[in-house]
Amino acid sequence: MANSWTAPRTARMAAAVFVCAALGACSAVPDWANPGAWVGSSSSEPAPTGEYPNLSNVPERPVEGMTSGERREIEDSLIADREQARHSGEALRGGQDTPAPPPAPSTPGTPAPAAEGDAPAPEDAPVTP
Repeated sequence: MANSWTAPRTARMAAAVFVCAALGACSAVPDWANPGAWVGSSSSEPAPTGEYPNLSNVPERPVEGMTSGERREIEDSLIADREQARHSGEALRGGQDTPAPPPAPSTPGTPAPAAEGDAPAPEDAPVTP
């Protein structure tokens, strides 16, 4: 009966040894595989010394870069650009007119009328090997 206990016990011991070895391997990572070394910071570096900023002081509001007239000019220019794009889009789509109806189907014995600019049908050309 001693054999029935040794297989599960050995498997549990092997699993415990594997887990301990795997966790221990995490503490020794080479620099090429350590993301902290890539950016030059590490948790082992001490925090910078010095005074902390006084959060009760609020800096002055920055001066605006443009006057209200300049902003209005830019706004009008953008509105004009949008209207020009809308007009160009309508021109490209052909306006708002409804499309022409499709041509009537031809009867089986009658050839379809040729459109303007169509070349005449080619005659049988000699076949060259």
